[in-house]
Amino acid sequence: MAEEEEKSHHHLVCLNDLSCNEDNMSTIEQPLSNNHLPQFIVELDEQLDKQYCWLHILLSKEDENHTKLSTCFLKADMSLIIISARQEAVKWILAVNSYHDFSAFTAVLSVNYLDQFLLSFQSRSDMPMKPWMVQLAAVACLSLAAKVVEIHVPLLFDLQVSLI
Repeated sequence: MAEEEEKSHHHLVCLNDLSCNEDNMSTIEQPLSNNHLPQFIVELDEQLDKQYCWLHILLSKEDENHTKLSTCFLKADMSLIIISARQEAVKWILAVNSYHDFSAFTAVLSVNYLDQFLLSFQSRSDMPMKPWMVQLAAVACLSLAAKVVEIHVPLLFDLQVSLI
């Protein structure tokens, strides 16, 4: 019995060590200076800097690719109807990307997929490209890019967003 009391007393002493020593804390809080920001704010700021850097890299790569693809489209002698359909498809991709709050990488990747498809399809002479084919390809490219990048991807039916 005495042994059990000694164990319970020992546990109580351990619990007292876990309590906060509020006597050592000052009752008046000091305002935070700029040099002593909480760690989570500093980490958040670093994450935002990394995201902006990543976005800048993506946009510069897209600019390089756009220049290359523009020359390829001119050399491929694409019809004005297909070029116009591509522009509408890119507008639609950006609208859906914004509506579903996808990342910028998803938009860039889906436009890249679309351009690669258009260039590869253009080499086929047995089947001329139609505007509805570009629209269908845009849906497929966005869906594929979202599945590669995003965590939650809506169904194809839910990707329908009007441009109004």
